[in-house]
Amino acid sequence: MYEKLDWFEWFLIIGFLTIGLSLFLYNNRHNFHRFIRNPVKSKKNAVFNELAIFIWLCFASLLLRTILVFAINRPVWDFNLFMIWGDNINDLGMKAFYAEGDYSPDYPPGYLYILALLSKLRRMTGLYGWHPIPQLIGMFPLFISDILSALGIYKLSKHYKPDCQYLGLILAAVYLFSPPVIMDSALWGQTDTVLSAILIWSFYFLIKRREFLSAFLFTVALLTKPQAALFTPVYIFYICDCAFLATVKKEAVLILRPLAALATSIVLFFVICIPFASDGNPFYIIDLYLSTMTRYRMASLGAFNLHGLFGGVGAPIDKPLYYLTHAKWSEIFIVLSVIASGLTFFLNKYRRKNFSGGEHIVLSALVLYTSVYTLATAMHERYLFPSVILSLAFVAAIDKKQYFKLFCVISAVNYACISLSLAGYYLPEFNQDAHSFIPVFSAIIICTLGWLIKEALFFNGKNL
Repeated sequence: MYEKLDWFEWFLIIGFLTIGLSLFLYNNRHNFHRFIRNPVKSKKNAVFNELAIFIWLCFASLLLRTILVFAINRPVWDFNLFMIWGDNINDLGMKAFYAEGDYSPDYPPGYLYILALLSKLRRMTGLYGWHPIPQLIGMFPLFISDILSALGIYKLSKHYKPDCQYLGLILAAVYLFSPPVIMDSALWGQTDTVLSAILIWSFYFLIKRREFLSAFLFTVALLTKPQAALFTPVYIFYICDCAFLATVKKEAVLILRPLAALATSIVLFFVICIPFASDGNPFYIIDLYLSTMTRYRMASLGAFNLHGLFGGVGAPIDKPLYYLTHAKWSEIFIVLSVIASGLTFFLNKYRRKNFSGGEHIVLSALVLYTSVYTLATAMHERYLFPSVILSLAFVAAIDKKQYFKLFCVISAVNYACISLSLAGYYLPEFNQDAHSFIPVFSAIIICTLGWLIKEALFFNGKNL
């Protein structure tokens, strides 16, 4: 038992050292310009231009993930469940999947299309069980999502810092080789990385005021994982802001375009659901979302947050907590989180003079999601993952050391949380002895959230 505990501690140390290395690279980012040549001015040294470096980074990240799949060769149950669902879709048909599929499928149709395709590809190999080739096929969309996320961060950096040749590459490299990112996709096979990739590009297009593309991607995000709905208030804030600007500037097109994008995305949402509707009625998706929301009636499902700090891991949501219950506190904090996010959106847009445009969208989304994860019930251990990419995206917009440190802290907490959960899978006897980690990291993320809200709301107009 103690050997296993030592193994877990070393596992954490290696991850934290990697996150520390990323901080070192960021602090020394200004020294990297000598290794990067402008692809226009230095065609002879093409190996050192930005595009080539990004491609090499992607290749190295794919190689690392592939090695991990072959080395471990033991997929976690959640990944196996995704493969079973893919097989069910091909065997039963889309219309019968939700009614007859194994293990009560609760995912919306978006990612199910990909699972069905992956099932066909795996069957073409003729390899089954724990063979690494089928695993690699099943995880390939996750690896591509990691690359798309890194590309989104790079594009955001170039949008805000077009003359900086090194920041975007460093941030992309940090994301591709971030311990929680690698662990979530290559070791666990979870779809959090797919959701994060879709969301970061949706926010990118929203910043660029390309509402139709942004709305389309948010629709895809909603149909990939239900937790994407937590970001809905940010899009509502954007529409309200457009309505305000349309009224002030007397330009109706400022509000008509986002409203048209909203209407189109609603229609598209239900059209994508139709193939999985047993009776042709796409509104089954509403019942699916409602049942998913009420399926996990626990204060915390392994999450390092407020409820984890006060003994809520595995506890029912109606368990008393300081004159109320975990559920009641969660409802109160969710409302406060939305209010804090709204204030972040509007105050930062209209009062921060050094915001060139769109930074408030990323910051608002970061405040909202981190608050909900930290303060709400029914949070899984992985659910902090979108905050990892959002905090790094904010660094791409606001190139300051304190916000990269924020990314490092969020990454460390998410990594520790995922590591603890996976340790319970790979070392079944370990999980109970590791619960002492929960209050420590729960307190860290609560303090981090307090600092984030302070930075987002309480400012003198010059800081940040």
